Amino acid sequence: MEHVRHLTRAVGAPLLMAVFLAVAGCAAGPSDDEMAQLNDLQNEVGSLEKQISQKQREVSSLQNQLDAKNKELEKCETDQEDARKRLEKVK
Repeated sequence: MEHVRHLTRAVGAPLLMAVFLAVAGCAAGPSDDEMAQLNDLQNEVGSLEKQISQKQREVSSLQNQLDAKNKELEKCETDQEDARKRLEKVK
């Protein structure tokens, strides 16, 4: 029984202290510095989201250019194969 009481004190006291600190920390509103940091982070997130959007548009544009070049390449390969076939007939 003595061990149980000792264990309860060993675990209960730090647990009670942790709960008290958590409640005390949460009870007060954010400080001016914390609000400034929050605003700075929100501005940074907005800026990064704009950059992501811009990069996504760039990727889309580059993909369209690549698709057009691949289509052009396919046409050139088809034309080349047709020319090769006509040359075979001439010989």
